[in-house]
Amino acid sequence: MKMRFLSVFTVGCIAAGTLVPIYTGNISAVYAEDVFSGKCGENLTWNLDSDGILTIDGTGAMTDYSLSEGNTPEWSEYKDKVNKVIINGAEDISNTAFYLFPELTDVVISDSVKSIGKMAFAGGEKLKNITIPESVESVDVFAFQGTQWLADRQAENPYVVVNDILIDATTKTTDAYNIPNVREIAGLAFHDTDIKSVYIPETVEKIGNGAFMGCENLKNVLFGHGQYENGQPKYNLKEIGQSAFSNCSSLENIYLPPSVSRIEKNTFANSGLKDITVYDYIDYIGEKAFNMCSNLERIIIENPDCEIFDSDDTICSMGVIADESINVFEGTICGHTGSTAQAYAEKYAVSLTSLGIEKCKFRSLDYKYLSGDANMDNKTSISDSVAILQYLANSEKYPLSDDAKVNADVFSTGDGITGNDALSIQKFDAGSISSLPESFDDTYIIWNSGDVFQWFPKQDSDGKGSVINDSIKINSFPEKTFVWKENIRYYTNGSEDIIIEYVGNIGDFFFADLNDDGYPEMCISESIGSGIVYDSIFVSDLHNNKEYSIHGSSSSDHYRFQLDKETGQLTVYKWYQMHQSSPETLVPQIINDELVLS
Repeated sequence: MKMRFLSVFTVGCIAAGTLVPIYTGNISAVYAEDVFSGKCGENLTWNLDSDGILTIDGTGAMTDYSLSEGNTPEWSEYKDKVNKVIINGAEDISNTAFYLFPELTDVVISDSVKSIGKMAFAGGEKLKNITIPESVESVDVFAFQGTQWLADRQAENPYVVVNDILIDATTKTTDAYNIPNVREIAGLAFHDTDIKSVYIPETVEKIGNGAFMGCENLKNVLFGHGQYENGQPKYNLKEIGQSAFSNCSSLENIYLPPSVSRIEKNTFANSGLKDITVYDYIDYIGEKAFNMCSNLERIIIENPDCEIFDSDDTICSMGVIADESINVFEGTICGHTGSTAQAYAEKYAVSLTSLGIEKCKFRSLDYKYLSGDANMDNKTSISDSVAILQYLANSEKYPLSDDAKVNADVFSTGDGITGNDALSIQKFDAGSISSLPESFDDTYIIWNSGDVFQWFPKQDSDGKGSVINDSIKINSFPEKTFVWKENIRYYTNGSEDIIIEYVGNIGDFFFADLNDDGYPEMCISESIGSGIVYDSIFVSDLHNNKEYSIHGSSSSDHYRFQLDKETGQLTVYKWYQMHQSSPETLVPQIINDELVLS
């Protein structure tokens, strides 16, 4: 940095060959102007004139400034003098470049600038006028926080948008179903708001770091999609940033669209998640992604090669201080045998009997139900009867795994393991009975291949369709009890409740064989909305541990399962608008692992 000044000497007259200086007072130097200048990048210079205008000229990137590291711009020393900033030629505006400039009122940004860094103009309470060119493609967190410019735009619309980037929605107090069709939701855009539901438009490609962090009432997150390709909806969302849904204590479940391949650091840390499926298109789970998720009961990791950050707090429900500080996951990790999920679960399995903790269980997704196979040797024989009797005699010495208990319960299925189960297996082994299970309890539904079974849950006494406890069992899935309770549909294996889908508004519920494998799929219609309704369909192939869905949108198609009572066939109604009188009738099928409507 340098300061220029002008020295003044007054020269009198030349008389008789003599130079005579004329005294002009005791001022030895007069400043013509105060000018402060310096460099702020390899090819960038800055200049502050006496009128308080700070101008940046040149080309290329600005120096990377950081308050936390004590690296601040040279001009910060004169922040009280700056009232206007003109940026010419720079490619970016660095983090905290003009943070807490109290007299700054105007900013002019040239079309060379592509990005504006975090807190770049934050805290400038008098900053009212900002010229932002279309060239700006990225705006980092809190870039304009605390400025009059931001306050004026919040007063006009709670969604503050700059060049297709939603940079702020912190004044939003109702559900966010009407977000503009932006390209990006910037970091911390909704942080700490009271919204309960949000619909992410199909145009969104990126959700920034901490975008919904601290939204404690957020329960429903819906992702919009575009047109269908090969029978599947096309999603544009590519990136969900770090801590995007951290501290969202009411968020119990979320569906991550197939366009997303990574779960970044702290994405769901300290959230209310109870059950989540990390689908096979996710190839990375980052550091502390599910840290301190105290309600998380189960996480399914479908990709056998998914990279999981190697730390005990990547997936954990609490911290424990015993001999040393450790992190514990109290739920179950489900993955394929030999997968990274199994390796992670086994590495961080915790057994602290003094605290009553024996957790981080692993359950293989490769498990196939075989009625009567109590000893898990992939066949049913008299040795399974012996395994059951040993278990009944001394369960600690001869334990049965959860899967083994499911297989073993073959008499009055659903009543637990008894001596009658061992007797039924003996009958089957001797040829006295031809199949297992031998009998079911009263809640079983006998389902035959080709049938379509529609489940009508009980109603409250008011007759309005409010759901109370009700459950069924399907004989093709004798280990599973299907429950419909308080808008949550789930099935249970023994004592383990596994949520299938959160339902905002109860729709239809069917069992039908859509892939011709002899086992019924669970077919659900779902309506979600607050004033705007989104009708979608979900299919759970519980035999093959796969799920399919086709999502509706307020601005495009709606879907709902319907039973054709004349043919007994399950169909799907598709219509473009909610009140369209003649929906298109389609037949659902699962072909080549895709849910297809034809």
